[in-house]
Amino acid sequence: NGSYYYSNTETNNNNRTNRINLLPTGNTNTLAESKTKSISDGHSIAMDFEIKIDSTTTLYLSPSFTKNEIKNKNSGFDATFDESGTALNENTSNNSWSSTNNNFKNSLYFYKQLNKKGKGLSLSISNENSKNDSDLFTKTTTTFFQSGNSNDERNQFRVDASKNDSYRFEMGYNQPLKDSLVLNLKTVYNYKKSNDIRETYDFDNGLNSYSNFNDLLSNDITSSISSITPMVGISIRKKKIRGSISMGTEIINFNNQSNYLSNTTTVNKNYMYPKMNGYLSITLGKSKSIYSYYSYQVNLPNANQILPFENLANPLNTIIGNADIKPNENYSLYTNFNNYDYATRSGFYAYAGGDYNVNQIVASTTYDADFKATTTYQNVDRAYNTYVGFSLNKSLKKEKRTFK
Repeated sequence: NGSYYYSNTETNNNNRTNRINLLPTGNTNTLAESKTKSISDGHSIAMDFEIKIDSTTTLYLSPSFTKNEIKNKNSGFDATFDESGTALNENTSNNSWSSTNNNFKNSLYFYKQLNKKGKGLSLSISNENSKNDSDLFTKTTTTFFQSGNSNDERNQFRVDASKNDSYRFEMGYNQPLKDSLVLNLKTVYNYKKSNDIRETYDFDNGLNSYSNFNDLLSNDITSSISSITPMVGISIRKKKIRGSISMGTEIINFNNQSNYLSNTTTVNKNYMYPKMNGYLSITLGKSKSIYSYYSYQVNLPNANQILPFENLANPLNTIIGNADIKPNENYSLYTNFNNYDYATRSGFYAYAGGDYNVNQIVASTTYDADFKATTTYQNVDRAYNTYVGFSLNKSLKKEKRTFK
C-alpha cells in the first residue's frame, strides 16, 4: 500500500494582547501587537508492505518521507509597564524567516512463530531521521528605561541547521506457560543524537552585507542518548480478562556538549532506573468493560536545559541551562469504564487518571528593573495532576427522526 499527500496553506494573523504579569515583587502589564503572514508547502509519502515468508514467518515494512517548506514574515511591537504605568521596556521587531524540513521514518517488524502455539520470536527495528535548515533576517530594537542599560539594536542574518537521528532495536521472545499465561522476555536498545548549529552575522554598513560574525549569538550544541532496557513480563489472555505486566531496568548514557565563545562545555551523565508498565482489561458483559493502565518512566532534560551556557537570542530573555538538573520520574495511572451499545448507539463512558512526578523539570525566571528576564531550569520535588470525565449518549427515535 502507498499514499501521497500534498498540502499548501497560507495564513494571515493579526494579534493584539494585553497581559498582566503576576509577580511576587509587583505586577506588570505588557501590551503587544503583531502581524504574521505564513506560507507553507508540504509533501508526504507513506508505504507499507506485509511479506509472508512462510506459514510461520511474517515481515512488515513501513517507510515514510515528509518535506515541508515554510516562509514567514512577522512584525511586532510590545511594551511593559509597572503598576503605576511607568515604562520598563519596549521592543519592536521585523523578521523574515524561511525553513526547509525533511523527515524520513521507517519501521521493520519480523515475527517467527515457533513450534508451540503462542511461542514466538520477534525483532523490530525503527528509525527517524530529520534535518531542518532555516534562515532568518531580523531587525529588532529593544529599549530599557529603568536600569540605565544600553539599548539593544540588532540587524542580523541568522542560519540554523538542526539534525536529529533516532534508532530503536527490540528483540522479544514469548514462551507459553500454562492455561492462558505467557512469559514475555525482551530487550530494547535506543539511540538518539541531535546537533544544532547556529551562526549569526551582523550587518556591515561599509560592505552593505551581513558579514560580521557575532560569536555572542552563535553556538554549536550536540547531544546523544543511548539506553538499553532488558525486561521480563507476564501476560494473560482469557475470554473476558486480558492483561500484562512488565518490569526491567533502564541503563542510560547521556552526553551533551556545547561550543560557545571558543569554550567547550561538556555535561555527561549515567543513570540506572527501574522501568515498569502494565494493563488490565475486563469484559463485564456484551457492552460493558473496564480498562486500566499503569506506567513508570524517566524523562531526561534536553541539551538546552542541562548545558550551562547563555542563550542570548531573545533580547528580553536570557536562558541558562543547569548542569545539576535531575531527570523527571513519572508515575501514570489511567482507568475507564465503557458501557456502550453499538446497536442502539447509546451508552455511558467514564474515565479518570493522574500523573505523579518526582523532580519535575520547570523553568525558573527572574526579572531585573527593566523587566528583562533570566531563565534557568530547576526540579520541583513533588508534583501531581488528576483528571476525570464522562460522556453519555442516547438515541431517541420519533417517527422518521432520530435525536442524539
